[in-house]
Amino acid sequence: MMKRMKPKKNLAVSILALLLVMLCAAIASAAPDPKGVLGLHWGDSEQRGDEIAGRHGLKFTKERTASSVINERQYEGTLGGKRVRATFRYYGRRFFGARLDFADDSETNFFLLRDMLEENYGAATRYAGNAGENGASECYWSKGDVRFSLRLLQSGTARLEYVRASDLQKAMKDAKSKQRDERERMKRALVE
Repeated sequence: MMKRMKPKKNLAVSILALLLVMLCAAIASAAPDPKGVLGLHWGDSEQRGDEIAGRHGLKFTKERTASSVINERQYEGTLGGKRVRATFRYYGRRFFGARLDFADDSETNFFLLRDMLEENYGAATRYAGNAGENGASECYWSKGDVRFSLRLLQSGTARLEYVRASDLQKAMKDAKSKQRDERERMKRALVE
């Protein structure tokens, strides 16, 4: 026959369990915000991005304007022996986001990257999708002003994306403002 715990002992165990949960959560959330990607820090110039990409053996392939205020520079090469396409995003010619696409052996890469991110930043704040028996095919983290995600795309690519949220919000606001100004200029030109 099992003995019943006394109310005071039960309360002490409950408080201890709650403190343990709070400690684990604090440790997981204590990981520092990513300061950038591959050594390229938030706010660095495009020139610095080219230098960092070169140091990693990535070759510049193209540049494009993603919106009226966002510029992207794309590089290809290998990282850690894995073929990668890296895209660095700039707002006001300053680095604010990156996308790394790993095409070879992507499911293995996805789970390796997921394990590394969870080791460094704790469990993802959100999981979605289904990657067979191994779990979610989309994982999302948020650390301070930085949002990052890891997705296993239908094309078979493992995609890791980082963005500094405050810069993305400014860029979206500026893009809307530029569109509104352009519409007003067009209206005036058509009326005159």
